[in-house]
Amino acid sequence: MKNNKIYKIIVGTSGVIFLGALGSGLWEEFLKPLFHTIISLEVKISSKISGGYLDSLYEYVGNGDKSTFSIVPFCWFKV
Repeated sequence: MKNNKIYKIIVGTSGVIFLGALGSGLWEEFLKPLFHTIISLEVKISSKISGGYLDSLYEYVGNGDKSTFSIVPFCWFKV
């Protein structure tokens, strides 16, 4: 009975270590590059959108547009 309990502890601990190593390898080889690609693409897209908005806002200000409706979103992007 005592040998069976020790065997379960050893097998359980070995299983946890194996699954941890498997998960770590899976993250390092597949998921990390995938998430890095997705996040960098998302950052590029959002910077293009906000950059285009800020460019048009600067153009409106340069043309003398004093609308308060264009200032509120500008403040939102700057925060």
